[in-house]
Order: sequence, then structure tokens, then C-alpha cells
Amino acid sequence: MKQFIAFCTFTLLMLLLTSPRAAQAQLRIDVAPTVGYGLNVPNQVGDRGSMSMGALAHFYLNFNSLSLIINPDLDYYLTAAEGITALQGDANLLLALGEPGANVLMPYIGIGGALTRVSGNDPRTDASPGVESGLMEGTDFGLNIVLGTTLGQRNVRAFVQGRYTLGSHQLYYEDQDNPEPSAGFGVQSGILFRIND
Repeated sequence: MKQFIAFCTFTLLMLLLTSPRAAQAQLRIDVAPTVGYGLNVPNQVGDRGSMSMGALAHFYLNFNSLSLIINPDLDYYLTAAEGITALQGDANLLLALGEPGANVLMPYIGIGGALTRVSGNDPRTDASPGVESGLMEGTDFGLNIVLGTTLGQRNVRAFVQGRYTLGSHQLYYEDQDNPEPSAGFGVQSGILFRIND
């Protein structure tokens, strides 16, 4: 319950920051299709590691002297075990370490809220002889730590970012010998397209 309250509080804070009164310049909006990799998402052989596809957005705004980026995203894990549906949605607040569009390379750091969802047959029990099959099912909330960069100065730019999701998530686990819910690490990359003038 505490994680849910923290997630809602963080989301409300980001909505307040994107209000017209908070923004001192025109809001720039970029969207991107993404590909990624979840390091400890269960895969088809009862091990861990799964490719993902998804989408994200960057809402750039100036708040006093800070360049902030509101970053919602959604990942669907493609190579998760057969019969498993695995998703992660995020709402991150990023600090641009430079002026967006001014330099070819613009690194950023931030934190955010995460919601993970997994359901289906547990591949770890399927891969273990003599172990009865079980179900994986759960929706969990957590905290993200994000580090990334954009590359380019025009309306089409590349990006890559790493995301560490703190908390105890059914979506993630350490290894087959330690199948307890855990934190997770993933990377995302893609091409950002500016959609407003």
C-alpha cells in the first residue's frame, strides 16, 4: 500500500509540473518506439533475460533554471516464457544535464514510479524436473532510477537509457535457484520523433 501511495504522489507531482503555470517555455513533445532487454525477466527456457518492445514519450519543459523531462513509457516483454504476459509501465521525472537541442549529446538522470504486471505459468517450475507447475501472477509498484542520453540535435534523435527498478516484483527474479521476487534492471533504446512545432 505504501508503494501505491508513493506512486500516486509522484504521478500527481509530475502532472503539476506539466501544468501551464509551471512551464516557462513552449512544451516540446517527443515520442519513440522502443526496443529493450529485461535482464531478469523469466524467459522461455526457465532462465532469465527477455527482449521487449514498447513506446515512450519525452515532455520537455523549463522549470525555473532546470530542464526537466516527463517520461512515461510502456514495455511488453516479447521473449518471456510461453503463456506469460509480462508488462512494465513507468512514469519518470528526468533532469536534462544540458539544454535540450543545444548539444549533440544530452545526458539525463532521474527517478520515477514503476508498475509491473506478470501472469501465466511459471517457467521456473516447468523447467525443474519433479517440481509441480505453478502460476506467476502479480501487480507490483516500485521506484525507478534512470540514466540515459539522447544523440542528435534535430527533430529526429536516438536515445538509450538504463532503468533500475527497486522493489519486490513478481516480474523479476534473481535466478532459478533463488526465485523470490526482486528488483529488476533493463535497457531501452529507440528513435525520438518530435510531434509538435
